[in-house]
Amino acid sequence: VSARYAMRYFATVSKSSSNAHVEDKVLASNPIT
Repeated sequence: VSARYAMRYFATVSKSSSNAHVEDKVLASNPIT
């Protein structure tokens, strides 16, 4: 996953979801954290 794609993804998700939802998706897609 490129940084450019990640930034676009976060921008899109943050516009259409709450911060809690964004955190859930980040945790789900990044089990390392």
